[in-house]
Amino acid sequence: STLKTRMALARSVQPSANFALLALVLIGRWHAASSFLVIGAGLGRTGTGSLAQALEILGYRCYHGGAATERNRPGDAARWLEVAQTMNISEPLGKLTEDLVAAGFNATVDEPAALFALPLLELRQLLCPIRTRQR
Repeated sequence: STLKTRMALARSVQPSANFALLALVLIGRWHAASSFLVIGAGLGRTGTGSLAQALEILGYRCYHGGAATERNRPGDAARWLEVAQTMNISEPLGKLTEDLVAAGFNATVDEPAALFALPLLELRQLLCPIRTRQR
């Protein structure tokens, strides 16, 4: 099947920005919406930087976790903490996502968004990079 072919090809390539680009091209295109179009569910140190670069090359504006919350959007860290401390995360997560999309972001990788991948999964395509043992 096509999915098996894509997965076999993805496994045969070394992790890098080129791999991330290849994976994204193989997966296909996404439709515009008022939520993140791509959600990278991989945690830090799993190639999220390369994935963010690949997304940017493909024309996405990527909210790259820690870098975005620490440098460019200082108020976001407190908002993510609020989402984490709330029993019903739908409302604060939805509002935060809407605000990030309104600010021009249409993709996200790394924490803190990766920690909420399952609730966000209902909205969009999910990518989950993993780190393999060095040989």
